[in-house]
Amino acid sequence: MRKAFLVVAALMAADVIAQLYLAGVGAFNVGGRGDGLEDGFAVHAMNGRVVMPALALALILFAALARAGRGTIWLAIVILLFVAFVQAFAILIPLMLTGSTIDRMSVGAVWAAAVHPITGLALIAISIVVLVRAYRLVRRGGLREVARPTQAARAS
Repeated sequence: MRKAFLVVAALMAADVIAQLYLAGVGAFNVGGRGDGLEDGFAVHAMNGRVVMPALALALILFAALARAGRGTIWLAIVILLFVAFVQAFAILIPLMLTGSTIDRMSVGAVWAAAVHPITGLALIAISIVVLVRAYRLVRRGGLREVARPTQAARAS
């Protein structure tokens, strides 16, 4: 299970980095160039709405099955929450609060939606931390137990 957890963590980290690349494809292909990417953000949006949540759920499952430790499992949960947060807060909530549409966003909606890339950077960092923890788990063969001082050692 630990190797499977490592594979899923690597896929998650790679997908989050690919998501940043796909955002660049969308940003620099606004309006399309007749190359099949008329809506440059379509692949970015599909990846963020389908692939990333599925990988985040798999990451939580495999972290638990690999007995990766409470902290690592919580980080995997944080990744899922960030994916949901990016979808809800950075896109839907600014549009609902300001009455804007995706084609004509008000100034307030633009400022609120600008949180989207910042949360994406945080997501990259967290997914890399989980990947490193998964690698260490496989490499060491398990979690290192922290030696706790005995009652007698504390008394002296």
